[in-house]
Amino acid sequence: GEYVAAIGVVDCMVRANLPQGEELRKWTTEVVDPWYAGHSNTKDVLNAANCFLRNSVDFIKILLKAFDTGSYVVFMIMNSLASLLLFQHLELRKLACMQSSKSELASTAGAAGAPEPL
Repeated sequence: GEYVAAIGVVDCMVRANLPQGEELRKWTTEVVDPWYAGHSNTKDVLNAANCFLRNSVDFIKILLKAFDTGSYVVFMIMNSLASLLLFQHLELRKLACMQSSKSELASTAGAAGAPEPL
């Protein structure tokens, strides 16, 4: 299928960033093993992976105790998989905002046209 490489990459990413234990066993037995064994289709494994990854972000905890940093800072505790997903999401949002700003500037410049000669 067309998503074989994507599933392999996601599997490697999860295995590299999820701590050994129950969650990794759950990822292996419930998400990817059935697919590798041919008992699950691509759509099902991608849905299962999305659900698993969405639920793994629930491990993020925000420290509510104040620390004097002289700036606005939020301290969060999360596993490395949740951290990877969070920072990838933030990077994609930043790129989308930058693209949107560039599009708005281009359309504004196009609408304004060339300046009138004096």
